[in-house]
Amino acid sequence: MIFIKTKKLIPLYFLVLSLTSCSHTFYVPHDNINLQLKEKNDFEVSGSFFYTAQEVRSPNNTRAILPKEISSQSSVQMGYSPLKHLAVVGAYASSNSDNMDQSNLRSQGKIWQASIGGYLFLKSKRNPNPNKGFLFDTYIGYGVGDISTSYYSRGGLSEINFQQYFIQTGLYYKNTKYDVGLNFKKSFLNFYNGNIFFELTTDEALKVESVVENNPYNLNQLSVRVATGFEKGKIFFTFNHLFSLDEALLSQSPEATFGVHLDLNKLFRKKLPD
Repeated sequence: MIFIKTKKLIPLYFLVLSLTSCSHTFYVPHDNINLQLKEKNDFEVSGSFFYTAQEVRSPNNTRAILPKEISSQSSVQMGYSPLKHLAVVGAYASSNSDNMDQSNLRSQGKIWQASIGGYLFLKSKRNPNPNKGFLFDTYIGYGVGDISTSYYSRGGLSEINFQQYFIQTGLYYKNTKYDVGLNFKKSFLNFYNGNIFFELTTDEALKVESVVENNPYNLNQLSVRVATGFEKGKIFFTFNHLFSLDEALLSQSPEATFGVHLDLNKLFRKKLPD
């Protein structure tokens, strides 16, 4: 049970992109690990972006000059394979949301992640192309982050920190000019150090209380990726879908991102000997 005070409240938000008067969203999935390290000394980086702007209509559903609901998200991942079948990956993701209709909310969130894992690349025996084959990988990781939400209509501000523990596994078909695959991530979220300054409405307070009472959260996320380009770099499209069994989280899904994936080892230096 949460005890609500005038100056302090324990809320819950994680990478919020949309929190409007009609639909409160507390969680938005960001990209799973999408680097495809497959051999010793691989050194890769990727960046992705998501943006949407939704027109706000007047109460009678007619066009009116009103602010738009704007949401954006970006992420960067970097990975290296120091030994054969071993990979380490670091990632950063951030989100921003402006919902300047009746709710007058602005949310900003970020998360840092570190993970370690293993991979197995099965090359095609009938094709001499060293980049063609099936890739299997698995990662375990830990992340920390925070989210803040400004309530302009009431002058309020919420802040909270969170932790994430996860395990992810993926399967991909790779070629020099394209790749396609999917990965599945199971994560556990734990929220702490939450504060809100100034009051919330009763409806907002009840929604926050419902979410906090169900902490921690067990989430499942499926990501499908399609990429095209060249050996040194590709552009990709990722479709993320979150399976949340807890209705209190009120998560937003699915989400699509676009990005660039670069092989730094091939771009800037010669391949190191085994």
